[in-house]
Amino acid sequence: MHMIKWLATNEIKAVHRYLPIKATAIKKYNVAVKTSGPLMYVYQNTSNEFLLFRGINAYNSLSVLFPNKKVPCIIIRDDIQEIDWYDACLLNCVKENVYYKIKEEIIQTILTSSNNDTKKIADLLNCSEGEIRQHYIINKKVPIKAKKIVDKQGRTRLVNAIYNDPTFISYQPLLLHSATNDINRLTNEKLKYFKWYLNAGYSLNQKDTNLSKQLYELNKIVDLKEAFNTYWLQLELTKIKYPL
Repeated sequence: MHMIKWLATNEIKAVHRYLPIKATAIKKYNVAVKTSGPLMYVYQNTSNEFLLFRGINAYNSLSVLFPNKKVPCIIIRDDIQEIDWYDACLLNCVKENVYYKIKEEIIQTILTSSNNDTKKIADLLNCSEGEIRQHYIINKKVPIKAKKIVDKQGRTRLVNAIYNDPTFISYQPLLLHSATNDINRLTNEKLKYFKWYLNAGYSLNQKDTNLSKQLYELNKIVDLKEAFNTYWLQLELTKIKYPL
């Protein structure tokens, strides 16, 4: 039987840890308070823990702005298993269109708890197992030392694109370094430009084993603005004219 109880977010456990910045929290909060009915739905297990599974945006906003503010919540008494709680959270992430980092965090939690059961998540999200492996499970070829950084920064999809494409085999250490670098970080768009560059028959000088120098050269190659400036300069120098 469902009941209503007034709770603050600091009394409720959530699967995810990510919280929005204050400006985003204010926007989400203003939307949440305009809806009718309780803001959050939580399970109350036999240990009397309150486990959030619905109303994730409201929870995030309140956690940032008013963590001690008590609001009405729907309480469902259930001796729910952790993995089932995670599944319920993931399904509501999709329904509530929450920020993708929260969904990714919950998926990683489910994968860890289920020994990388990609079929289960694929069924929950109505997608293929291949999509789950590509987006959320780091390629086995990625060095162990780098995996924690890749996971923490949410770069799994990009790093998998580097290690799954034979075009980048000789450049994997450099591209991994760029993908996890704090300055001029590699993006999916930049990786696409670099692939065009390689497929056009060009290559990056790797005789100098200094990754910082290679990174500097890579950043020049994938800088679209610089590429266009060079292209326009070449057009000006050659004085190309349209045929009459």
